[in-house]
Amino acid sequence: MKEKKWLRVSTIVTIVILCQIFIPNQLMEILLFICITAIALYLYDRIKFALENKFLKPKTNFKTINLEPDYKKLFAKQISLRLQEKIESKFKNAKIEINDNDAMVLANFKRNICIPISGIDEFNNITVSLSENGDFNIKLFSLVDFDNDNKIEENIGDEETERWYEENGQELLTKIITEMNQKGFSTLSIDENGDVIVKENGKYVIKEHFSDFPTKNKWDKLKKLMSDSGIKIRINNNKLTFIW
Repeated sequence: MKEKKWLRVSTIVTIVILCQIFIPNQLMEILLFICITAIALYLYDRIKFALENKFLKPKTNFKTINLEPDYKKLFAKQISLRLQEKIESKFKNAKIEINDNDAMVLANFKRNICIPISGIDEFNNITVSLSENGDFNIKLFSLVDFDNDNKIEENIGDEETERWYEENGQELLTKIITEMNQKGFSTLSIDENGDVIVKENGKYVIKEHFSDFPTKNKWDKLKKLMSDSGIKIRINNNKLTFIW
């Protein structure tokens, strides 16, 4: 590119020298005017072209498009579909409510997750874990709203236990069972003194304390109150054990 520019310059210089030699002086002013005009027109055209390209031509913004699929989301969707298929193999009308975050927790951390389920009269929640072989371990349970359950009200035989369960017992039991389930536990025991105990790393650990928990002689009534909850209840010595 530089060689072409120098060639043009040398050509113009040569023409000027030849004109100085062969063209009479009276024509030199006219020739010089013509040359200056031609150069001015040439420069004007070049400058105009450069300005239009720099300031007037719209800029094109290039966006980087990632053609690779989001494998994490695809994997989460695959887990959700497989879980739904397994549920439907036993309960045709059942539908689970699992999101991508729950699916990724299930896959990545091998932890139990608790998710709602509909379409099954006896149960409204399930806990799911994923084994090393990719198999689902599913447990179904139901949390019952005491205020809307007429069957429990009809079976109440002890007014004191009924009052405790209605006012705060159901809420306390539902909350502690849900919390322990989310942490991966499937059983807990409540001592006669109200201590909530779980077995963690081979040791029995107190996780909560109920100051007004019904005494042992009222546990049979409490068990009847929770008979439709879908949670197994066992009375063993001085402990009331909940299994889900």
